[in-house]
Amino acid sequence: MPVFKMASHNAGIGKTDYTVVKDFNANEDENLKSLIDSLLNRTYTTGKYQTKRIYEPKERLIYILDYPHRVVQHALIDELEHTFINMFIKDSYACIKGRGIHQASLRTTEFIQTNEYCLKMDIRKFYPSINHDILYKMLKRKFKDEGILWLFKDIIYSFPGETNVPIGNLTSQWFGNFYMTALDRLVKEELKIKCYLRYCDDFLLFSNDKAELNNAKYRIIDFLKNELHLTLSKCDLFKTSRGVDFVGYRHFKHYLLLRKSTAKRIKKKLPKIYQKYKAGLILPDEFRSIVDSYIGWAEWANAYNFIKSTKLLEYRSEVMARFSDIAEENDKNLRKLEGEKVRIDDWLDKTIKITNFRVEPSNYKDKNGKVRNRIGFEFYYEGTPRVIFTSACTLMYLIPKYCKKDDPLEAKIIKKADGQYIFG
Repeated sequence: MPVFKMASHNAGIGKTDYTVVKDFNANEDENLKSLIDSLLNRTYTTGKYQTKRIYEPKERLIYILDYPHRVVQHALIDELEHTFINMFIKDSYACIKGRGIHQASLRTTEFIQTNEYCLKMDIRKFYPSINHDILYKMLKRKFKDEGILWLFKDIIYSFPGETNVPIGNLTSQWFGNFYMTALDRLVKEELKIKCYLRYCDDFLLFSNDKAELNNAKYRIIDFLKNELHLTLSKCDLFKTSRGVDFVGYRHFKHYLLLRKSTAKRIKKKLPKIYQKYKAGLILPDEFRSIVDSYIGWAEWANAYNFIKSTKLLEYRSEVMARFSDIAEENDKNLRKLEGEKVRIDDWLDKTIKITNFRVEPSNYKDKNGKVRNRIGFEFYYEGTPRVIFTSACTLMYLIPKYCKKDDPLEAKIIKKADGQYIFG
């Protein structure tokens, strides 16, 4: 049950106001037990997809499952994430914690320093082109648990036809990255290209030998066609001095610029988003998240003029002032936490009674310079009050959800092998 509790939390992040999430959480334990029973009995079947068309950053068809099926996929990936990661090369950067866009950008800049040529390639309609049979055969070679393979098969073949792992499924991100490990092995083990990195279906090869990259190009085209049934939408061999456009940035030897198309799109969208915020159509927290994501993206590059012209810092100051007013008002209605301050790891696996909590800014910042929040919670053990402060995101979700005013929460905190704290 703890795995599915966490899956329910992860699936609902940013969606707690959605009716389907509220309905599921209203009887969460009963709904999770029903899901677990159907999986154990193998009566579970992935549901039908609804579709939604989006147009930013490019036109795509998104496939959406009913909420319980999304919980199942989160539980599956939560259990197998480390297994998948161990199969990926160190220069694979999509959907891996600690290996995101900025890390891929750093690696690209590093390769530019010592290589004269770059081969840039991109798969045409990648997710819709993934072949079901090939994917499942690859998974069967790596996973031996019959229950896991049964669920893999159910998810993969839930989409009609021979191809497509639907954009919108959490599993599709991991299946897509796993599918491309066959290419990684070709490039690293057979072609012996040392300077290679991949962000899902976009990948770069670097060398000082143009002929080497030209030969690699034709080998890769043949491999993709014959082994993975994929074709390219982009294939460009050029000098790195021209600049390498990758993961939203234009990389040069001594500086980094924003991708022109992305900068132009943000300049067009941001004033409209601000007007919605002022009109009350977007909540302050959502507007802050949008602004912070844009700032985090822009600050990574040499983009002073862009940040200034878009008024991003002014927007952030405005919304943070709003949050300060809200926090000050909330503080008037909160009693202080009482008890001796203790370490969370000293209180694992003990039944405690949580009586009060508060979420507040911590003294630490994340890698993008944003101040991280923390939760402080008051609990009683054998009649004595104590207080724990932590930035654990799982507890920042679970405690406010289950600890209500005048209704203390009796719980036992457990630390998983991956370092996450959950309720037992």
